[in-house]
Amino acid sequence: MAKPILAGRGWFSISEAGRYAGVSPDVVKRAVDAGELPAYEKPATYAEHRVNRFLKVSREDVDAWVRSWPRGGDAA
Repeated sequence: MAKPILAGRGWFSISEAGRYAGVSPDVVKRAVDAGELPAYEKPATYAEHRVNRFLKVSREDVDAWVRSWPRGGDAA
C-alpha cells in the first residue's frame, strides 16, 4: 500500500514530491542536484556511526517547478 502524500503539512520527502508531481524520485533528485528545485536538509541523525541525509521540498516549490516545465504543443 502506498504511503499517503503529506501535502497538508506543506513539506514532501523526495519520494512524496515525485508521487505528487507524477515523476520518479530520481527525477526529483536530479532537479534538486541541478538547482532547479530547492531542497532543505533536515538535521542529520546518527545511527551506528552513519549519517543519513534527509531532504525535504516544499509543496510551493514543487508546484512552481512543475509549472516551469515546457508544455508540448504550445510552440507556434
